[in-house]
Amino acid sequence: MSNLRYFIGRMVTIFTVPMNRPFDQKEMFHYFLGMVESVDSEGVLITQVTTGLRSYFLFNSIVGIVEEEVEVEEPEIPEAPKIFNAEEAKCIDPSALSDIIEKIKAENN
Repeated sequence: MSNLRYFIGRMVTIFTVPMNRPFDQKEMFHYFLGMVESVDSEGVLITQVTTGLRSYFLFNSIVGIVEEEVEVEEPEIPEAPKIFNAEEAKCIDPSALSDIIEKIKAENN
């Protein structure tokens, strides 16, 4: 049982004895691949990767548990904004501000 605790929190595939129900490739991915939530004296509880649903497998039907390699995609980091460069920016001459303010006041009256 202590060896099985290793798998808690890890992504695994559960291999079982043959069943009376046929599974296609997509269904096998849904039902038998997941993250191990817990292990008790009767079996293993996993959360399915694609659906978030849970599956419980009894030990008497488990043939093997295999840890899966999980590839994590690097998140795309947006390009940092350019630092303001006063030389490249169009600037208003501060001495001209009073003329601009007077012009706006005249237009609004």
